[in-house]
Amino acid sequence: MKRAFVFLLAAMVVAGLWYVLRDRGELEGDAAAGNSESKRVATAQPSLERVESAESLAAPAESARSEADVTPSPEPELLTIRGFVRDQLDGPVEHFGLRGVRRDANNLFAEERRWPAEFHPGGEFTLSNLEPYVWEIAPVAEGFTFERSQRFARSNERPVKFRMLCKVRVTGIVLDSEGAPVAQASIRATSLKLPSSIFATTDSAGAFELELEPGKYGLIAAHDLRGVSDPQSIELAPLQRPVDLEFRLAPSGQIRVCFPPSWRRAAVLVLPLSTGNVETFSQAKTNDECAVVRGLLPGWKRLVVATPDDRSTAYMAAVELVSIDQVLELNFEVATPTRVTLRLRASTDDAESRDLRLDYELLPTLPNLTWLEVKRDVGDGGRKGLDPKWMLNSDWSACAPGSYVAVPRSRAGSEPPALVRFEVPNAVEFEVVLPRAR
Repeated sequence: MKRAFVFLLAAMVVAGLWYVLRDRGELEGDAAAGNSESKRVATAQPSLERVESAESLAAPAESARSEADVTPSPEPELLTIRGFVRDQLDGPVEHFGLRGVRRDANNLFAEERRWPAEFHPGGEFTLSNLEPYVWEIAPVAEGFTFERSQRFARSNERPVKFRMLCKVRVTGIVLDSEGAPVAQASIRATSLKLPSSIFATTDSAGAFELELEPGKYGLIAAHDLRGVSDPQSIELAPLQRPVDLEFRLAPSGQIRVCFPPSWRRAAVLVLPLSTGNVETFSQAKTNDECAVVRGLLPGWKRLVVATPDDRSTAYMAAVELVSIDQVLELNFEVATPTRVTLRLRASTDDAESRDLRLDYELLPTLPNLTWLEVKRDVGDGGRKGLDPKWMLNSDWSACAPGSYVAVPRSRAGSEPPALVRFEVPNAVEFEVVLPRAR
């Protein structure tokens, strides 16, 4: 019993010593680990300070950059657009509205705006406080269409001109000499400002309709078999009410020019003799052997013959229709007879020394007709063979034998002398006596 007690006491002592030694070892391990961690922290501390120092140096620059980034850019200025509106005759259009389309900085559609129609004294307007960037503006007026819109990328101090267009309706009827309607009659309206014509044809009831721009016009009606009317002049204003006209046809003259086979593609142009005015010209091309110009009133006419094969040469003559229904037949021949120099002498002696060649134009005529050849420069691109501008001075030499007429040139402020007809014989020289213009 005693022996067992001693053994138990020894076992308890050994266990106590073991526990004491184990706890001491853990404490030392923990201390070593703590020292190691302290060294690591101490080693890393300078780097942390350097990072903080770098961040503290970079902070002002970053702050400055942020402030710069948030500084607002200047706003584009609002636009002010000034303009004025005119019609075709350059008169003011005073009652109109406006339409505008705006595009942004990327040239994309941004908005459309309309300003209502109102009265604008003198046709002038101003649009203020318009958002940028580009505006396209066009006026809107009843009865008009605008010629083109205008684009604005900035304000304008000088007003911009806008042009409006309109047309006036012209209607009418064409009757024959007995008052019956004439179908398929031709109506020609010729602008007195520009050498251009607009044509219309009557329907079965003899009625016609034209749409003409404002301005002055000369109108005439004609029919191949029924005759030609007296010319009428009209002056059209913008937005004018429709104009109604009546034309009465009367028997008219004809000029028939026949050509040799080599001239089958020729054409004939007929002009008034005294002025060469293109407002009343007529023309015809060859059909088979002849070209027939119809609808001609009595009086002197200037004939021009041309062919598409030679656009630099034409032939000219003067003829007279003496009756309203005369049919004048001519044969076209190009001959080379003897040339005669003409000497001009005034019929009265006075102190004026003006050259008579400046007062007259010389043209061949019937009965001994020898066509006058005229030339022109076609370096301008070559107009059509039938050109109303074949008005060239002659060299005052004539073909003999031949019939001629001296045609007075129009002069502002003077009374033109009368036509002078004469026959040129076979001779080297021939004197022509002409009156001076007064």
